[in-house]
Amino acid sequence: MGILSWLKRITLDDDIDDLDQPIHFEKGDEKFNGLNMKQALDAHLEWTRRFESMMKGEQLEKVKYNEVACDDACMLGKWIYGYAKQAYSTLPEYKELKNVHANFHLTAGNVVKHIDNGDLQQAKEQLKAVRVYSGRVQLTLARLYAAQH
Repeated sequence: MGILSWLKRITLDDDIDDLDQPIHFEKGDEKFNGLNMKQALDAHLEWTRRFESMMKGEQLEKVKYNEVACDDACMLGKWIYGYAKQAYSTLPEYKELKNVHANFHLTAGNVVKHIDNGDLQQAKEQLKAVRVYSGRVQLTLARLYAAQH
């Protein structure tokens, strides 16, 4: 899908907690001032798959809370606290993206904590919230993109 189709889908979709499908852009459309939106958003979607595997005991790799809960270490977080902060920090769309992204990572960290503690029911509940935040990250990034174009 082209960037305009993606923007339309994201901004008109009332069910943002159901935006957990891989995102497809036409070649070149995924770039936004130094950020590859597709790679950044796909990486966030991948966390839900990893958490599901962890809960089933299929994920052998140990995931640490402090690595997941940190919102400035992933591609999108580095962009938010780097280029985007310098270019867009006065925009409400930037502030919303920064907050939603931070909440995504804090909630994802909670999933890890609950899995580590063996509380899979709480991990599943937090995973639902991770999916909602993932959709909101898409939505707020789309809003920031639209504000600049």
